[in-house]
Amino acid sequence: SSVSPYLAAIVAVAETWLFENGVLCYIHDRQIRILDLHHSASSEIVINIRLLLNEAIEESRARPKYKFQLLYYAHDIVSCLYTHLRPEQASWLVVFNARENRVLTAPRLASGYKIFVRNNDKFLYYGTHTDLGGDGFRRWMIKGYDISANQWFEHKANIPEMAGSDIGSTICFEIIDGYFYGLSNQTSFEVTQPELTSYYVCFRFPLNYRGFYEIEQAARKRIWRRQNAEGTIDDRWTFVRMFKDEKTGLLKVVESRKEWLPGHRSARRTYYTTEISFEGALREPEWDYEDNDRLASNEDDASYIPISAFFYATSRELITSNARN
Repeated sequence: SSVSPYLAAIVAVAETWLFENGVLCYIHDRQIRILDLHHSASSEIVINIRLLLNEAIEESRARPKYKFQLLYYAHDIVSCLYTHLRPEQASWLVVFNARENRVLTAPRLASGYKIFVRNNDKFLYYGTHTDLGGDGFRRWMIKGYDISANQWFEHKANIPEMAGSDIGSTICFEIIDGYFYGLSNQTSFEVTQPELTSYYVCFRFPLNYRGFYEIEQAARKRIWRRQNAEGTIDDRWTFVRMFKDEKTGLLKVVESRKEWLPGHRSARRTYYTTEISFEGALREPEWDYEDNDRLASNEDDASYIPISAFFYATSRELITSNARN
């Protein structure tokens, strides 16, 4: 509120929206609209949701009632979640290239619980909080897709030691410089007496077919977070995300915490940044997997439906570029 000069403007009226990588994606009047704000675009790409679903998911054609959610945008690729409830609940991940006018893939999901998507121009990954560990707590399951080859990876990865379950609050996932990263500000699945000092838990793997076999975990207690004596945290205000420092090129985590500091009557919201280091990182099989196997076959999931690239090429009305008024 103290920044000056500043400019406020209305760029869209939306029913739901997301802003990723400088691009605004929003839904209005049963259309997906994409506007590149970072490059000050004067026109937006418009996608008719009903026509998109007709091409991507055959089972959606007789479903007038459904849920449709925007998940992620990067490198002209949009990922969405489609769900219908009758005669039984079923969900699909719909991935399409908005600029090239083509569907990439539309796999049916075993579950869309807490689903997230991250991608670059070559690989796409999605995860759900659906894997069940031997201790009864849920873990994150991640699956990968080769965009250029139009092929899903043979195996999925189960991440056993990431305790956070709320994306953006207790855990975050990012693709940075050819690696997929996951970071959590939680160290235990159970609610226990907090430790005197807390640390971030972070893993990464390279973006390739063997990435799931080359997972690294940052050395324990290397990425310091805070001292418990610094005060009580109001978790409702916590925000966490990884980023690459534009000035130094270093990988960092930024976390916002609302804390009651010792000697203060009111809480204060502060942003903290910490450098992330993989010096001395652990490679599997040094991880402690307990009874939870990290790699599992995709055969355990519902089958996915490969989508040919020519669908949009013959449906020019499906995606059009409209000049903004």
